[in-house]
Amino acid sequence: MSNAPDPGAHHVQQGLTLEEQGNNAGAEAAYALADQAGSRDGALFLGVLLKRRGDFDGARAAYARGEERGDPRASCNLGILLEDLGDIEGAKAAYRRADSVGFPGGAYTLGQLLYAQGDLDGALNAMRRADELGDADGAFNLGVLLKERGDANGAYAAFVRADERGHPDAPTAIGRLLRDRGDQAGAEAALRRADAQGDGAGAFELGALLYDRGDQANALAAFERADQRGYPGAADIVQQLRLPAPSAPTSPAWHAIRSLLESSGAQRLNDTALSLEISRGNTGRTQRTWISYEVIAPDYEIVKLHSPFARVGTVSAEEVIRESGQLLIGSIGYNPASDASGNDIGFLTLGSSIPLAMLDPQDAGSILMYLAVLAGAADQLEERWSGGDLY
Repeated sequence: MSNAPDPGAHHVQQGLTLEEQGNNAGAEAAYALADQAGSRDGALFLGVLLKRRGDFDGARAAYARGEERGDPRASCNLGILLEDLGDIEGAKAAYRRADSVGFPGGAYTLGQLLYAQGDLDGALNAMRRADELGDADGAFNLGVLLKERGDANGAYAAFVRADERGHPDAPTAIGRLLRDRGDQAGAEAALRRADAQGDGAGAFELGALLYDRGDQANALAAFERADQRGYPGAADIVQQLRLPAPSAPTSPAWHAIRSLLESSGAQRLNDTALSLEISRGNTGRTQRTWISYEVIAPDYEIVKLHSPFARVGTVSAEEVIRESGQLLIGSIGYNPASDASGNDIGFLTLGSSIPLAMLDPQDAGSILMYLAVLAGAADQLEERWSGGDLY
């Protein structure tokens, strides 16, 4: 992008001031004047406001003018607009134009689109270019892709670069990798740093690490911080850890099943509840499932399973049930939770209950297969209704 003085700079500054004051109409008029004077910033900021109020044709034209003036930011914004409008090839071409002039945002957005299209090699190369240009997002996403490919060393180095550039999610990613390597001290240091920076995922992972060590009090405090920051699943664990310690279940079958699940990586929350994070094959996604034992009657014991897939308030439960209800292997439920201010941050879950007598504690394959099926169904609901891999 040219370093020449931007004509209409005073109009741009006026527009920024008006926008900060909430006067979007005034800001739009100021940006239009800057744009008319040939300003790159004026065209870019005008396009943003026009898109925000739904004038997509006007936004597209403004971004195109910015591109003509040599602004790769305008190319990226144009690509995002075209992608939103369903013109994937047009978006890709716009990102490539920004990438071709060495703009890291162009490489990064191109990498995101290529990944969404299933072009993992293209996405990896694009993120590598963004990383080489010093982009924090590029480095972080390069780490994610390398980890997905099994290159833990390359992923770690990329996450470290992202951390040095201030990416907020990098310390947690570093902590997870170090934990997987068996470097508990290094993992704890990274996760404590992530937690101190206010990251909900960092607090949650720190809580899990401390709990595994047997430090239940500090683990609970970490899970509570994750809960206060709205991290998915933290409220459920806090609820379990706050419960008075139940009397030890007497069922030998439950003891055997609990031991089986713990040997498969489940975390024991108490004598009657566990949490298990299940990998979703080679997709790079995971899904957390909670398993609990209950005595309904003296002669009727059950094992309950549930897995969260969406936060209440972000989706319509009625729409979820109408679209998915008849396709599920279990039932959709509500898991209540609230933040420190009392706001409802509960979760919709996919759940199922199985009579203990129907489970063979010697048949590890069947139990784990059923959990994998439930987790897979919940993960599909999560991908459909939450749009990410949050739970």
